[in-house]
Amino acid sequence: MGLERHGDGRLHALIADMKSTTEAKVEHRLQIAFYHLMLDRILGDAGITGTTIQTGILFKPPADPTPEEAVEVIPPLREAADKWFGLKDVLLEVVDDPEAYLRSVRDLVTGPESTALRVGQAAFTDVPFCLSFK
Repeated sequence: MGLERHGDGRLHALIADMKSTTEAKVEHRLQIAFYHLMLDRILGDAGITGTTIQTGILFKPPADPTPEEAVEVIPPLREAADKWFGLKDVLLEVVDDPEAYLRSVRDLVTGPESTALRVGQAAFTDVPFCLSFK
């Protein structure tokens, strides 16, 4: 996690999770949305308000990037990893719309009508399941 204090005294946090992949995926962004909610709760419980929280994914650059990736995509992600964490050999994608993932966390797990709550309250025989290789 990266923390910085703005000139007006407000705290800014960037929560990042490092993945051993060459691209940030939806499930990675969803995972760090949980971290966002946890940090927000911890700070709120401590009386720290007005904090800006961003989320991001650290990942490896592709071994063989396309010309477009090499020119347009990789440089700003590499700069972000260096700026926030001083890392030179990884990329950092800061999530553009964290609220979308926070809504998904509420819909899936933490909300009063979440899928997890509905499944948890259902009779076991009413819960569909599927076995797969994963």
